[in-house]
Amino acid sequence: MQSMCINISDDDLGFGAISPLLQFNIKSCVIQTKNVHEAPQAYDIERPVRPTPAYTNSAANKQYRYDYEYEVATRKASVPWSMEEDLALTQLVRDHEQRNWSEVARQLGHAFPNRMQRSCNQCNQRWMRVLCPGIKKGKWTADEDQLLQTVMLNCEPKKWKQIALQIPGRTDIQIRYRVLKIRDFLLQAGVPEEYIQ
Repeated sequence: MQSMCINISDDDLGFGAISPLLQFNIKSCVIQTKNVHEAPQAYDIERPVRPTPAYTNSAANKQYRYDYEYEVATRKASVPWSMEEDLALTQLVRDHEQRNWSEVARQLGHAFPNRMQRSCNQCNQRWMRVLCPGIKKGKWTADEDQLLQTVMLNCEPKKWKQIALQIPGRTDIQIRYRVLKIRDFLLQAGVPEEYIQ
């Protein structure tokens, strides 16, 4: 792999009275080819840092752009839920007893047209992990810890949703965090380490 840098003096950059450490950082950021009109050279990376005309029209670049644009278009930003959205979601879940999450998400989007559109998965997780009235949000009891230990010994390793079905009022996320918190207790009780890690 070739290194391509221009040798730049302090006068070229107009440093004057800048500290040597700052000068070093600025110089290390200035990476250009010696001759801008040179033919593109092979680099030890998948795509060139600065696209050349040959690369811009290539099939690889078009696929890369398509993948990137698709990812950006389908990505759902992590925007906190508002109290109004929570109330609307609760009402929609009560109205849709079959829990058709795509329909719930669509109606929630119509209720708040100026906000980010929530996906059906986001609506499902918000309900199942936060808003569902059956979720316990307090401290774990000793009985729950004992039940967790028993259930973990009878289930496959790390099947948090499967374990959550057998511990009333606790979500898969709550169980996963509780297992990490009482790790030593579970190991002493005979739960294999691969069930915890």
